Amino acid sequence: MIGLSFIFEKISSKNKKSVEQVIQQARSQADANKESTHRSNVNEFLLAHHLAKAAGLKDTRPGETEEEKTSAQARHDASKEKISPEEYEHQSQRAKHMAQASILEYKKRGIDLTKAKSVHLSAGKGAIKKITGLNIESKDNTSDVMLKVPHKKHGTIYPGISAKSNMENTEGKGAERISNPGLTPIAKSLGEKWHEDEYPKLDDFAERKGISHLPLSSKKENAEGRKQWLRKSGNEEHLDHAKEEGNKILNSVRESYFNKLNKLPTEEIRKHLASNHFRTNESKEEDNTNERTPYIVASGYGTKKGEYGAHAHGMETDSSAHVDALSRAHHFTFEKSGGNGIRVYAHKDENDTAGNHLITVASKFNSQPMASSINFVGTEGTLKPKKIKKPE
Repeated sequence: MIGLSFIFEKISSKNKKSVEQVIQQARSQADANKESTHRSNVNEFLLAHHLAKAAGLKDTRPGETEEEKTSAQARHDASKEKISPEEYEHQSQRAKHMAQASILEYKKRGIDLTKAKSVHLSAGKGAIKKITGLNIESKDNTSDVMLKVPHKKHGTIYPGISAKSNMENTEGKGAERISNPGLTPIAKSLGEKWHEDEYPKLDDFAERKGISHLPLSSKKENAEGRKQWLRKSGNEEHLDHAKEEGNKILNSVRESYFNKLNKLPTEEIRKHLASNHFRTNESKEEDNTNERTPYIVASGYGTKKGEYGAHAHGMETDSSAHVDALSRAHHFTFEKSGGNGIRVYAHKDENDTAGNHLITVASKFNSQPMASSINFVGTEGTLKPKKIKKPE
């Protein structure tokens, strides 16, 4: 693996200061993340590395510019320090298999990832637009890694990969996270204003704690946000309060979403789920955006030698059993799950009392209760049938 010493050998002393700032920013951001995020950071970097290696690129760090490569390497190195050597090995082995599975899945679609001119880390606000120059939001494309591949029709296409790393093989078990849209876009898409009701509660909480002057979170070195303040040693009681009040908000948001979905006509439910939780070919076809930015889900698994592996699949009707069930459903039913979840069931015909578990959507804070944005996280259902009463 390429280390930081290699980076500095390639950079003149004139530019070292700015590069050191990039590295420090990446490290500061990584330090604030949870362990699960550190595992993801490492896995995505190594997936990009193996794809770049398969494409024969000399420098296998993700990115095109030295600044992009340096930032990606620094984030990887900072996250590597936060996980155990054993966990790093798991991520490394899974990433290797995920790269192979991705290459094979795209080959079925007539796309050769080994012809890529560059490989990028594409998770994060505005990252895909910066890579592609296309107006694409993360809710429409959840790729964590994206490649630039020459194409006869479009000149360049940007195949993406949504990376999943698990201890066990999740294929067919309904455990894949497939969507993460925010509260605000979901509410607006349904003509609601839930965000206007709920987000002020975060400011009210901060006011009571005396931290309303702080931003929700800070990525700047030595700067403090509400999230950092809540997680400081000695503030455990405040952290417990945040969790308690945050759960009330998540439950309220779930109730609003659940009630709204139950009132929608079948076709509106189908369209809503397709555009917000499943990637289908129904949107943005007028500018060939989907053709230029296809993406698949690649899931790596395993915890010891001989058991590592990966599988990959697309999100189109012909390659996803979930999207096929969504498109064919006669009607949908819903049931609450836990304090903040909604299970969605797809029924094949009018008299079908046993709906297939299509997706579970749960309201969650992005990182810290009462100090981060609220999202609706969609996880693939098992597709197993369950008797659910059709609403009147």
